[in-house]
Amino acid sequence: MQTVSLLNSKGGCGKSTIATNLASYLANGGARVGLMDLDPQGSSTTWLKARPGMLPRIQQVDEENLQQLHQELDYLVVDFPSGIRGPKLARVLDQSNFCIIPVLPSPHDIRAVGAFLRDVLRSPAVGNGRCQLSVIANRVKLHTLVYQSLENFLSRLDIPFISTFRETQNYVRTAAHGLGVADMPRTQLSTDLDEWRKLVGWVKQESYSLEREAV
Repeated sequence: MQTVSLLNSKGGCGKSTIATNLASYLANGGARVGLMDLDPQGSSTTWLKARPGMLPRIQQVDEENLQQLHQELDYLVVDFPSGIRGPKLARVLDQSNFCIIPVLPSPHDIRAVGAFLRDVLRSPAVGNGRCQLSVIANRVKLHTLVYQSLENFLSRLDIPFISTFRETQNYVRTAAHGLGVADMPRTQLSTDLDEWRKLVGWVKQESYSLEREAV
């Protein structure tokens, strides 16, 4: 089982949206997927309860059934709360195969994630390659100055900058019904699905490099 953790020290960056849509995309690809919601807000749990039964199954995972499901799942997506720092952060990274850090296009978020990334990069799990790290730009309006600032910041990091997810009501509409964008017809959401393909390709360790996507 591969564990994919959604982390950021700052709240409101869209971890739950990324977690639920990632779980949906992986499940639609035929993987056995679990979703674990450790955020007190419970957004991922609410989403999972609303998910229609005819869609590809996503298993709800908690601390009680985690060991039981460990051998039954291909991927476990974990939605962590904000504010994880210090030894607890190091333990989370040590138990993760992949860590995704969503960042919003605002000066405050850029400053906040800079300090958080310094803590993440000090982790032995990241240093020895056990936990692979990536950043994504979330809820962006393309061709704006604030997005250009975020893009420049993320591109300068020695961390893979995998995807950019635009600000769209598609996520609001699908979340209300327990859906991810991968559950919708491609003709309706082709732009969003193209960005998701990059992130999922990174998680699945497929040959989806930014250079290949540009070809």
